[in-house]
Amino acid sequence: MKRKLTFLLLIAILLTGCFGRERVMVKPRVDMGAKVAVIYFYNFTDEPMITKDVEDALVLGLSDYYQVVKPIDAERALIDLGLRRGEEPTAKEIVRLGKKLNVDSIVYGEVTGYFEPITTLPVSVIETRVNDDGENEYKWQAGQVTQVMISFSGKVMETKEGRVVYRNRVKGEKEYTSTTTLRPIWWKEGKTPDAWDIPRTHRKDIPDARKKALKQAINQFTADLMPTYVWKKIED
Repeated sequence: MKRKLTFLLLIAILLTGCFGRERVMVKPRVDMGAKVAVIYFYNFTDEPMITKDVEDALVLGLSDYYQVVKPIDAERALIDLGLRRGEEPTAKEIVRLGKKLNVDSIVYGEVTGYFEPITTLPVSVIETRVNDDGENEYKWQAGQVTQVMISFSGKVMETKEGRVVYRNRVKGEKEYTSTTTLRPIWWKEGKTPDAWDIPRTHRKDIPDARKKALKQAINQFTADLMPTYVWKKIED
């Protein structure tokens, strides 16, 4: 009973603290206005789809706070104005593009690095036992480390004068380690796995690692472009 009363008292204290505070939005450090467009990211890597992934992720992330132009509309505007993806836009071109899209800011940049190395781990003994005949037996394990690394740089330009108001160079990285118990499960004393017993490396961890590495990089880039939230005490 005493323990229950203590628990209820603790809950009451926590609720009092929560109800005495409110969650308040703090505006972004960099003001991009109300409406923005992500026009392109030039690709300096050998991965053909990585720029689209970066562009789509930025559009999705910024859409939580800003009104973001659809990628297809941004692409049409570039074509209509005779601008080419990958070419550094001038201040005048940014102003023209801003009027065409009716946006306050334009985001563009370049993907500078993408790597997905897979490293094989050395085989190792993870468990031993003594069988019914009194012989030592060993359980062997093989494994691999899958990494995905993404880096990009980007700029935000306001469309009234075509000035750069924000720039950042970011990178994201995610690593997965996967292991496999080699067969037969138990190996006799003196017998060790050879190349035929070790499975080939796989790529099944890459999609998820890529997604998480990209999200990490996007979060770094948008940190000063998005609002934050703090708890403030409610004044009487």
